[in-house]
Amino acid sequence: MSGSVGADEGFDDDMVEYRPPPALDDRLWRHPAEMARLGAPAPHRAARRSPWALGFVSVIGSAVLAGSLLFAAGGIGDEPQRLGLRPLATLVPGGTGGLGGTGSGIVSIEVDAKADPRSGNGMVLEDGIHVVTSLQLVPPAGAANDPEVGLRLIDENGVSHRGQVVARDALTDLAIIRADGERVRPWSTPTPATLSSGTRVTALGGGRGVGLRSWTNQVRQGEATSRGAHVDLVGVATLEQPMPAVAAGAVATDAAGNFAGIVSIDFHDGATASATSLDAVIVPAERVRRVTRQFLSTGVIAHGWLGIEAPAPSDTALRVALRLGATVEDVVAGSPAGAAGIRAGDVLTRVCGHDVWSIDDVLAQMLRTDPGTRCSIELLRDGEHVQAEAVVGRRDAT
Repeated sequence: MSGSVGADEGFDDDMVEYRPPPALDDRLWRHPAEMARLGAPAPHRAARRSPWALGFVSVIGSAVLAGSLLFAAGGIGDEPQRLGLRPLATLVPGGTGGLGGTGSGIVSIEVDAKADPRSGNGMVLEDGIHVVTSLQLVPPAGAANDPEVGLRLIDENGVSHRGQVVARDALTDLAIIRADGERVRPWSTPTPATLSSGTRVTALGGGRGVGLRSWTNQVRQGEATSRGAHVDLVGVATLEQPMPAVAAGAVATDAAGNFAGIVSIDFHDGATASATSLDAVIVPAERVRRVTRQFLSTGVIAHGWLGIEAPAPSDTALRVALRLGATVEDVVAGSPAGAAGIRAGDVLTRVCGHDVWSIDDVLAQMLRTDPGTRCSIELLRDGEHVQAEAVVGRRDAT
């Protein structure tokens, strides 16, 4: 049905004013702009979203989240192996005498060499920069500049540091490594333990960066000689049981947690990091402390020296004969022994106030004596007791 539209009922675009609208509550339909002003939710409009678009958004979101986590963990622009390492302190047993249940001051050492890769351990020194370990564990001196040989230290937080060997001492089978980067928490060195036959010891180390591990053993002889394929050590503690190669350089403690020394593994030719039956000894704590403190104060390692040559005894000869004294075969020209009047054929019976049974005891005494020390010597010459005095000389470590 059609009808006419009045002048006051029509749509006039030229009109400036409009009639006021009816009250909002009286209308069934509202303009969206009015809904927004009222704070009411806009009418829901169903929309179809492509599943491909949803999948793409999910992938992008996951990538952004993963990147954020990687950046927070220090994985971008940093050493990638950090993310896969576990702190050495993870598996540390409770203890006393400086252990404190933290494993502080023990690092894992990785020797990355294609020809002979090895894993072991080290003890962080007081300055937090240097680490002492077994000399047999680190690359030989000739391989130090080999680009294919790398040395890494992994601290208790699982952080990897580059390392460089800065001192070697074949007489004690100790090496000192300088760690690059920030300081590492040092090992707490309590009273040195006294090792004797039957002493129970625990060696602590990380091996391949899998967390702190421990190996228990027992001392067979507290003051002994260890002659292996690569070392000729005197005055060390031998152990009853072999130890795995990854225990090299481990920190040894006694039952009370006192520092017993550093584990030395005899890496015979062909031995690998997976070997499980290698001979081991402990370099005594007093000797480790002496060597490391000398290095930290002077930058070098040196030992006392007399300058005599004598045959190395065999264990069998010592057990059967039990003859006191070290028979001198030769005296080095210009040596402290020569200046003291010692001759070939003399039998040394006491050196620096200690009885000696062989040349090994003389060498062990020199490792305990500072260069420049006046040392009394008692000897037998043609059956006569002779007194002498020598000023202990100096022999730099190599």
